[in-house]
Amino acid sequence: MLCAAGAITTGKHGRRLDELAVELQKAGGTALVVEADITDRAQAEAAVE
Repeated sequence: MLCAAGAITTGKHGRRLDELAVELQKAGGTALVVEADITDRAQAEAAVE
């Protein structure tokens, strides 16, 4: 069960992130998808900006 909330989802696999965002939106929340490999410092920093 998901509750309504706002979330930023980050990961390497955009499709899975999009699916999670859809589930959050169906529950009445909002989601921002940021595709990034957080083990790569440059990508992690870019995701925060």
